[in-house]
Amino acid sequence: MISDEESRFAISSFSLFNDGNVQNMNTPEATQQIARMISGYWISQAVDVAAKLKIADLLAARSQSLSELAAAFGAMIPPIFLH
Repeated sequence: MISDEESRFAISSFSLFNDGNVQNMNTPEATQQIARMISGYWISQAVDVAAKLKIADLLAARSQSLSELAAAFGAMIPPIFLH
């Protein structure tokens, strides 16, 4: 019988792609591909939020500082971004 830990390892080590082939995901190339997919998702989410907040409209007339943009949305800027 396969333990839960062995089962989790097997599932995390292989991935089923659209072409139906099972490929080993424990390679540097696969790790880089997964990292690119994750960061691509983060970027797409940031663009989506910027579009929903209409940040481009605020910047169309003139450039604005981070403080000005935050004030326009009633947001606070974490101190780490003020330096």
